[in-house]
Amino acid sequence: MADTQPIVEQVDATELKSPPDENAATAAAESDDEQPKAKRSKKNATVKTREMRLEQNRKAARESRKRKKVLVEELQRSVIFFSRGASDVHMMCRYISLACSTSHVTHLL
Repeated sequence: MADTQPIVEQVDATELKSPPDENAATAAAESDDEQPKAKRSKKNATVKTREMRLEQNRKAARESRKRKKVLVEELQRSVIFFSRGASDVHMMCRYISLACSTSHVTHLL
């Protein structure tokens, strides 16, 4: 007859896998150690990108102020030019007006 008793092997304790709860706790502990490093590196990267953006913004603002200064100076020169032209035109109108009025009076005489 065949032996129907179950075969039980002795298993060494080191061969047993730890229960899932212990694995999860170990993984969580490992990720806790890594997480601050990841957060720090992300924070450092964020700080660096912010500093780069701020520097680019300062540079763009400087260039914008230079462009504005050039445009204002150009407008001031245009105002002076057209003011002189308008003054010249006004003087010509007065001269023509005076010339017309005196020639009209002499023509009437």
